[in-house]
Amino acid sequence: MLIVEAYYTCKPGMRDKLLEIVKPNIDGTRREPGNISYAHYPSPDNDVDMFVFEKWESLELFNNHSKTEHHKTFCAARRPLLEAGSYVITIYNAEVNEERTQQSREFVRRAIN
Repeated sequence: MLIVEAYYTCKPGMRDKLLEIVKPNIDGTRREPGNISYAHYPSPDNDVDMFVFEKWESLELFNNHSKTEHHKTFCAARRPLLEAGSYVITIYNAEVNEERTQQSREFVRRAIN
């Protein structure tokens, strides 16, 4: 599994515009083969920063994402809304730790839910 995190900064006053145009990209990406999850989060600390979190089945399927029309359309519309040079992406190889996952789920069941 691939985990992708990205951070970027909108120009002042542009984050609401970005949030208006991101939905078709989110919806399209979530329908792509190999996408496990995909979300854009506005920072709770200010009105310009964004965080993107993605999970993909493989690098190959993630690489296909940048070739889709919904992604290309979103990137072109987003570009003028961003502070230059602010987009930073990191990609991780990941695997599920089943034992730890079950321990955490048990804790949540007992202590939170």
